[in-house]
Amino acid sequence: MKKITLTNFEVLNIVAGIQQEIFANKESEFSLKFAWKLRKNTKILANLNEAINEKLAELERPYADDEHSEAAEDGNRQIKQEYALEFAQKRNELYALENEVEINMATVDEIGAEKISPNVLNLLSFMLEDDE
Repeated sequence: MKKITLTNFEVLNIVAGIQQEIFANKESEFSLKFAWKLRKNTKILANLNEAINEKLAELERPYADDEHSEAAEDGNRQIKQEYALEFAQKRNELYALENEVEINMATVDEIGAEKISPNVLNLLSFMLEDDE
C-alpha cells in the first residue's frame, strides 16, 4: 500500500467514474489480482466519498430556504443568483481539501485487460505505479 494525496474533487470523480465506467460496464474485465486491488480501493474511496457528500449536504443546507433559493423548472431548488458565487466559493474550498489515502497500488501489467479505453486508464491512474 502507498499513501497518496487526493483532493475531495478527485475522490468524487474517481468514485463516480468507477461506478459508471467500470462497474456498470459488463465488458470491463481485469485480472483477479487487479480486480481485488480495485475492489479494496473502491471501498476505501467510497467511505471517503460518503463523508464528502455529507459535508456537501451540510454546506447546501443553509441555501435551501426561500431566502437563498427558489424552485427551478425541473422541480428542484436553485440557489438564487445573489448567493451563487458565495456558495460556489465554499463548495470549491470543500472540493480543494486534500486527503491522504492508503491505496493498493498496481502496475499496468497487472490490469490484465486485452484492451482498455483511455478514459478508463486515466480513471485508474490514481492506483497505478509508474513503471518508468
